Amino acid sequence: MIETPQYDLTVFKLHFGKLTLKVYTKGERVLRVEAIVHNTRELRCGRRIERFPENVTRLRSMAEGFLNNLYCLDTACIPDEFLEQLPTPSKLGATRVNGVDISKPRMRTVLLAVLALARSPNGFTVSEFAAQVQSRNPQLAYGRGERRRIKRDSRR
Repeated sequence: MIETPQYDLTVFKLHFGKLTLKVYTKGERVLRVEAIVHNTRELRCGRRIERFPENVTRLRSMAEGFLNNLYCLDTACIPDEFLEQLPTPSKLGATRVNGVDISKPRMRTVLLAVLALARSPNGFTVSEFAAQVQSRNPQLAYGRGERRRIKRDSRR
């Protein structure tokens, strides 16, 4: 949700159930970034006062990840030849890896599902990913995966 209440102020909000991330900007300047937890149960690291530092650390990492994603959105353009090279296979060390052909409906559906789940603060499971793909394209046969949680990369 994006709000513009007054005086060239813009508030960008991102809600995840009982968790909220906000960025306040004015013109080209960032004024403040907030990570708000409306119910600490959503953080899944305990509600006792002894767990407060862990809760704050988790909220801080959410805010940093949110800012890293916003920073990546600021990329103005990609090279012209990048999209043409994306479907071609390449090598990762000694291993040959396939390219990504985003002109195929299946790959577009998978990419949209990953984008929808990518900023979930607690990561997502393979089952949640499969359900997201199924909801976008019921013809794709994705089954229930293992219950392993896919964590976002905090280095980006």
